[in-house]
Amino acid sequence: MKKNIYVQAFLIWLIFAIITIFFGAFRELVFIPFSGLRGNLARALLLPLAFFYIFGITYLFLKKTKAPYNISDTIKIGIFWFAATILFEFRFGGLIMGHPIEKLLADYNLLEGKTWALFLVCILIAPYFINKYILKK
Repeated sequence: MKKNIYVQAFLIWLIFAIITIFFGAFRELVFIPFSGLRGNLARALLLPLAFFYIFGITYLFLKKTKAPYNISDTIKIGIFWFAATILFEFRFGGLIMGHPIEKLLADYNLLEGKTWALFLVCILIAPYFINKYILKK
């Protein structure tokens, strides 16, 4: 049976979504209260850890998959992960959590120390970067 790289990429994105929710809860409920750091500084300090799990899981996914893929597929996967993450954020944050759109958009403001946009760039480029520069396919 031929495995579909896009079905697998969707499952990997679900893993990212679950980890990211728990990661955010850890930051807000444990790291910030115990470190005493402000939210934006805490986000900035934890961002490399988020990059590590995104790039690490992406590496394992692309290295271990039996599904055929090419450089174009990795670009499409990155775009899908990026779009799915934004859609999830606005659906979950807006409809389920009840956050106003202004609060959700404020997380994209790098000038105010928000790091969410950098996380999205990581999700966007990870498949292409891992494929081209680490796996060299």
